[in-house]
Amino acid sequence: CNIGDSIQKALDAQGEAAVAVVEFVGTCEEFISITRDRVSISGVDDGATIVGRVRMFGPSNVTFRDFTITGPEYGVMVRGGRTRLIGINLVGNEGVGVDGRDGATIRLADGIVANNGGPHGVVLENAALALIGSHVYGHPDLGIAVLGNSSLTADGSSVSDNLRGVFATLGSSVKAFNTDITDNILDGINMTTNSSAELDGVVITRNGGQGIDLSMGSVADIQGGHITDNGESGLFVIRQSGVRLVGTEVYGNAHDGITLITDSTAILDEHASVPANLSGFAVRCEDFDSSVEVNDLANVGRIKCRGKTGKWKRHTH
Repeated sequence: CNIGDSIQKALDAQGEAAVAVVEFVGTCEEFISITRDRVSISGVDDGATIVGRVRMFGPSNVTFRDFTITGPEYGVMVRGGRTRLIGINLVGNEGVGVDGRDGATIRLADGIVANNGGPHGVVLENAALALIGSHVYGHPDLGIAVLGNSSLTADGSSVSDNLRGVFATLGSSVKAFNTDITDNILDGINMTTNSSAELDGVVITRNGGQGIDLSMGSVADIQGGHITDNGESGLFVIRQSGVRLVGTEVYGNAHDGITLITDSTAILDEHASVPANLSGFAVRCEDFDSSVEVNDLANVGRIKCRGKTGKWKRHTH
């Protein structure tokens, strides 16, 4: 690319090939559109870079490998189809790093989405993202926006140093395994409007707002997690929402460990550990219709919660 070659021209020249393959070195300054299935684009040196953007309308079996995308618009826009981004760095784009919509399925493995102006790092709307061993950081608003019936699956990844880490709404879902959501200016995870989260082995710490905010009928099941040292409550559960903790620690948060408001619920199993957080409460209900169920064997500090039956409940079942 440094001597004027073009990835787009190389793709177009392979219009009849079963698989279109492009390998490049250097810095390519161009806008690229991919409209066909079975495309592979790879960088073959450490500095391989596209300055521009890439857009796809419907193609499947598209694979990018080992290069950087940066430029004056979004990094990658995907509409439908299946796309794999392996070892891709989407950094310093003026728009979002990844924009997936219209049934797109995206896999981002061993990559970075960082310091994009978007204002978000990743936006999904009716789309699915698998984030594997990757890192999302440094965005002026959301690290990852999971909108309108979308799904995020994160494994061995991190979302940090954004205004807010992960936001999910309108029936969307988040599944995270061994993933860190840390040091965001406001909330770590915010789930609203009938969204759901399954979190296993997550670390949610040092976020400036709530560790996890659940609202408007949203639910979370958290196993083996650590929700610590956030600037407000560890879990803020409001408006007919619910959380279940299995073997999860919630401590050191600046407000309550768990705050329940407006007919919301929390269930803590025998391996949960929620000592008094910095407000002095482990769990606190702010209305008569919210409630908490605590296994007798759980390590739980002070609870202020009268609940629907007139008091909070302990059980060993």
